[in-house]
Amino acid sequence: MVRYLKYCPKKNKRMETRSKFGQGLEIIAKICTILIPVVLFYWGNRYQEANAAETKIQQNYDRVANLLKSLSSKDTLERKLALKFSETLSKTGDFPPDLFLVIAEVSLADTDPSVASVANNILQNAALNAAKDQDKEVEKSAKAAIKASTRVYLQATPDFDKKSTIKLRNTLESKGFSLPGIETVSQKISPENTEVRYFNEKDKPIADIISKVMKQQGLEANVKKINPEKPINRSQVEVWLKK
Repeated sequence: MVRYLKYCPKKNKRMETRSKFGQGLEIIAKICTILIPVVLFYWGNRYQEANAAETKIQQNYDRVANLLKSLSSKDTLERKLALKFSETLSKTGDFPPDLFLVIAEVSLADTDPSVASVANNILQNAALNAAKDQDKEVEKSAKAAIKASTRVYLQATPDFDKKSTIKLRNTLESKGFSLPGIETVSQKISPENTEVRYFNEKDKPIADIISKVMKQQGLEANVKKINPEKPINRSQVEVWLKK
């Protein structure tokens, strides 16, 4: 047989080719046994991630819908429970940004001061968490809602320029603040100089912003914290304008 192969070079080459081909198939089979599980693992993970993302979106949607329903409820207890739950979410950074302005509206409109206080805490927590996470978009939304939930009372003496007062009111409203109106106060109860007053430490940043806005309009104001006899739960800032 050896002698036969020796004198049949063509057949010998064919056998060598088949042998190499078989070795190639064996190598490919080994590679496949390694690659196929890796590929399946990769795409399995991708599928799970996509499925988890879709589930999270649905959960957020359901959460927003349920919170919106409870926050707009006529039942005071249900509103309070919804706010307490929202406050917990805001502390962990899980409160839906879509509801920031709803919370701001609750803070302004709800007749119960404790409800307004919790609503404001939610926005403050959301802004702090967003700042820590460097989520500028959410932080911006939260701060805008904080502005919207803060009542700014303009109080001017009779001799103060009315045009300046109206201009300031319009500017603050354009920046998202809520202003009930302009009140004329007597010289006797007004401070010696123009002041921006706040009552809770958490409202100081708002008072500082208002002071800066006033300065841009040529109105110098002292920012001052007032300790009221009775606690003020709502976010409230007073601007006392004096000539």
